[in-house]
Amino acid sequence: MSLGEKYDAKKVIKINDGFTLIELLATLVILGIILAISVPSIGSVIARAEEKACHSNQQLIEDGYERLMLYENSDMTITVYMDSNQLEQCPGHGIYTYVDDQITCSKHPRVDEGQIEPEEVPWL
Repeated sequence: MSLGEKYDAKKVIKINDGFTLIELLATLVILGIILAISVPSIGSVIARAEEKACHSNQQLIEDGYERLMLYENSDMTITVYMDSNQLEQCPGHGIYTYVDDQITCSKHPRVDEGQIEPEEVPWL
């Protein structure tokens, strides 16, 4: 038996090694659905992280300024203190202000535990 007889051109089955257009489109649709679901949740995670970082920065600035006022008896204003020490600013580009011995951010205001109103039970 010769090599030519063993592999007859008519008997060889053609194998398709690629993907069809429908398979590629189905894959793209599935990936699009996954992205549509995940992108908003990632955005909310980033927003929460920025808010927590901002609250942490506010607390650090307050603590540092209070220490300065207590231990050094300085008459430095909060604005000069923040500018001279190159302190962290709001990651969301909010503006810090000092009101009633507390740093507040224009974009991420802090809510104290006492200010949170409990949700009411609906009347039946």
